[in-house]
Amino acid sequence: MDLDLLTGFLASAVRVATPLLFAALGETMSERGGGVNLGIEGAMLAGALAAALGGAAGGVWAGTAAAILAGVLVSLLFALVAVRAGADQIITGTALTLGAVGLTGAINRQAFGAAGVGLTLPTFPALPIPGLSRLPVVGQALFSQSLLTYLGFLMVPLSRWLLYRTRWGLEL
Repeated sequence: MDLDLLTGFLASAVRVATPLLFAALGETMSERGGGVNLGIEGAMLAGALAAALGGAAGGVWAGTAAAILAGVLVSLLFALVAVRAGADQIITGTALTLGAVGLTGAINRQAFGAAGVGLTLPTFPALPIPGLSRLPVVGQALFSQSLLTYLGFLMVPLSRWLLYRTRWGLEL
């Protein structure tokens, strides 16, 4: 395998996995608190659509804010139905995910057409870390990423510290 191809593949894999990292950290917090949120995929779909709509309308920061808001709203809906109303968490999460699949697909087609808009949306620029980003293979993958990817990297040890070293985490 060509070294440039491997380097590009690893950099893309890390970039594409960043939203999954944030979702996994959120689900970890939820499960530590006793919840099983199968609606996390629905929240991710709503966040992705909101990011596309917000990014197309107002740029990368508007898209990020819209994604966060959409994810929070879907998660709040899950909490209201599963926790407040006492519905089964598995059924509630599954219903939210299935509902989000249909709703986001319909809104996406209405807003962007059948071809989509993926390649024309604004994205965060890569912020190469001097020196480290030039390391062979892993330099581009780990040290030439966007601000959100670096934030995700920092959230992993911070989440561990919160869960295992704070009163809040131990009570959760």
